[in-house]
Amino acid sequence: MQSAGRRRVVLPERTFAGFARNLALSAGALAVLLILAETTLRFVYQPENFGTAIRYDQRLGWSLDPNTTVRAVHFHHGLDYLIRINSLGLRDREIQIVKAPGRKRILFLGDSVVFGTGVDADWRMSEFLGRALGDRCEVVNAGVPGWGPDQELMFLETEGARLQPDLVVVVLTVANDVVNARLDHLFLGDAPKPRYALEGDSLSLVSMPEQPRTAAPAGPSLRSLLKRSRLILFIQRRIERLLYMAQQRKDVEPFPQGFHRSEFERNYSHWSVYRREYDPEFESAWEVTERILSRFSRWCLGHGAELIVFSLPDRLEVDASWREALEERAGIDGSLLDFDRPSQRMAAYCREHGIAFVHPVQEFRNALAVHALYFESDNHPDRYGHALTARVLLDELHERCGLEFHIADSDRAYLPGPPRSAAEPHS
Repeated sequence: MQSAGRRRVVLPERTFAGFARNLALSAGALAVLLILAETTLRFVYQPENFGTAIRYDQRLGWSLDPNTTVRAVHFHHGLDYLIRINSLGLRDREIQIVKAPGRKRILFLGDSVVFGTGVDADWRMSEFLGRALGDRCEVVNAGVPGWGPDQELMFLETEGARLQPDLVVVVLTVANDVVNARLDHLFLGDAPKPRYALEGDSLSLVSMPEQPRTAAPAGPSLRSLLKRSRLILFIQRRIERLLYMAQQRKDVEPFPQGFHRSEFERNYSHWSVYRREYDPEFESAWEVTERILSRFSRWCLGHGAELIVFSLPDRLEVDASWREALEERAGIDGSLLDFDRPSQRMAAYCREHGIAFVHPVQEFRNALAVHALYFESDNHPDRYGHALTARVLLDELHERCGLEFHIADSDRAYLPGPPRSAAEPHS
């Protein structure tokens, strides 16, 4: 008599064996396809982007990783440029520490503007300047993204004597450099950094917390291997491109980081330095910044070097229509802001302490009427902005140091002629 319950069907063992065999064959075929794809892409796809050019630095917070090559691709910002770091940890050609006899050396210090975010190295201010000055001068670029004047000063005081500059050009981006002086971490980020505090009229270095130490793995991890996969990177970039194109079709304009009203209200914004009134904490950050400039000056005097402080005009100062549109989007009351105040204050301090100060805002406003000077996405200077910076500095070096220059034919499209307006002398 059969049971009234559900009948159990027992599959023969060969069915399970066949299923397992087919699964193994499929997995093997997929693995072979992935290996073939990875191998093929290693021959035909050379993105040179397997990590970052930035490394942790116990003294400076972060620095450039020597002998690193990265192709930086940011579809959302429309940027694609090559980064090569030399053996000294600079985004520059290989440099002999000992200067050639009779050759002057110019050292650029600064943040991502000097580093050249968004442009290949040949189109930075330092390279435009070097080509125009010729073999009589050697230009060294020591810019590092995110650095503030505090980190730049520490670099000069530890590495400057070895590099033996005859002229130091400190490029300030005032919209974030004063904010940087308040912080023990990256502006708009969380990477720890050292900073200075005022003790009377002197600067006292505030060390940053050490990065937690972790045991090094015995061999390459699966995660590190996957990060170096050409296939994964190729797929990732295709997805990023599709997302970017979809965003463009929707005509959605991303809000620039650092311009939100909430950041402005807590003095953590690109707007903050342009306030008509500062709170005591921000005023202290200004005073730290000014003392740092004096320390730059003392180092240069002690090492027989000239110093030029070049304040790169921010787009907020140069492009009035763009600024007004951004104020409206951010809900910022423009009557609270004074876009001439920071440069006037810095010029007065430098004049009082015998420091050469250059802030060519009128030259930038005039040039902006002819062509763009900044990337639309993140407001770093494009190659025209770098070229104009170099052109202004060439005039300064000729007047202050007697250096002659000749603009290369390849650069004439970017350096057309004397940009200085007689009606707008430099401070």
